[in-house]
Amino acid sequence: NKAMEDKHSTAETTKSTSLTQPPAQPSLDRLSDLDGPPNFDLGDTFHSSKYQIIESNPTKALHLISQLRIHDFAWILRSSREWTYAIIADFPEDSGEEASIRFVIDKLGNTKTLKMK
Repeated sequence: NKAMEDKHSTAETTKSTSLTQPPAQPSLDRLSDLDGPPNFDLGDTFHSSKYQIIESNPTKALHLISQLRIHDFAWILRSSREWTYAIIADFPEDSGEEASIRFVIDKLGNTKTLKMK
């Protein structure tokens, strides 16, 4: 069961780069130039860099991640090595070494939890 594999593979995929995006232009201002809001569904896979925000500096990336809130959307790296459109469900641990974000990754309600370290 793919969903179960994703739930149980969290420890293997939660390295410091887990919440960074695949390579693209590094400008955070590009999103303000879009024609309208994105039209993605939970579980969609990544096919274009148009909606990416890239931050190569790990400290700045963690700062951006810390600004995410419940119901924000993000592209997350799955154990299949594909980027999937997901929504933040909650923050099971919100501080310290175990700080994490839980995402709903598809329309069935399957989740994946990533550590923020």
